[in-house]
Amino acid sequence: MTDTNPYSTPNSLPPLASRVEIITVARRLMERRETAPGIGFYLRQIWRRQLVFLVAYAAMAYLLWSLGMQLLTGAYICFILGAKLRDLRWYWTLSRQWPTTSELLDWPKIEAIAAGQLDAEARAS
Repeated sequence: MTDTNPYSTPNSLPPLASRVEIITVARRLMERRETAPGIGFYLRQIWRRQLVFLVAYAAMAYLLWSLGMQLLTGAYICFILGAKLRDLRWYWTLSRQWPTTSELLDWPKIEAIAAGQLDAEARAS
């Protein structure tokens, strides 16, 4: 801990699940290092999860409709559509900001993590 940074990183490694997630994120960053990821890239990453959500949303809308709550069903559908449009806007913004984000990232450290060299020293640097 220093005067400018009241938080000091722990010396121990994160739990295994967290380490696997860190390595996965580092590998994904390395995949898109040279080119800005577009909306299509993000949609390819999340389409399975979104399909599961779509089935759940449709089931809920069907339940509301079958209970005679047409107005609530319409509001529910508009809410879901608004949330999905917000997500698409967020992905679009990430794509536009990629050149700046790419310049700010510590690529040698990301390369080391993607190669599986996740130790306390690599995390602290």
